[in-house]
Amino acid sequence: MLSTRLTLRCVRDLALLGLVCGSGLALAGNESLGASFLLACLWAAFNLALLSLLISSMTAQKNGSTLLVLILVCAKIPASYLILLWLLSADFTDMGGLVAGLVAFPAVLVIRGLLDRPSDHEVEEGN
Repeated sequence: MLSTRLTLRCVRDLALLGLVCGSGLALAGNESLGASFLLACLWAAFNLALLSLLISSMTAQKNGSTLLVLILVCAKIPASYLILLWLLSADFTDMGGLVAGLVAFPAVLVIRGLLDRPSDHEVEEGN
């Protein structure tokens, strides 16, 4: 389970953005660009979801299994970025599509954060 609704929404928005824009780019005639954009968005969504899951399970641990979670975190980071390195160096991917998909990640975070912030009325009421 993901730790916050904001993380879940960001993962969903990244996957949808990758699917819609990747399909649009592929239909526009550049299949490699569309597939690369989709792969980068899916990588970012998976990375965010897994990192959120690992951090929330590390902070929720009250037993002695914190060491296991720490080992999983230490294994996740190199494995995740080795996958990204493989995507960046693969012959079937387009560098522009991958970079655009990776740049979409912070853009989705900022836009989702702005959309989910409480209004001034809710802050005054203490909700």
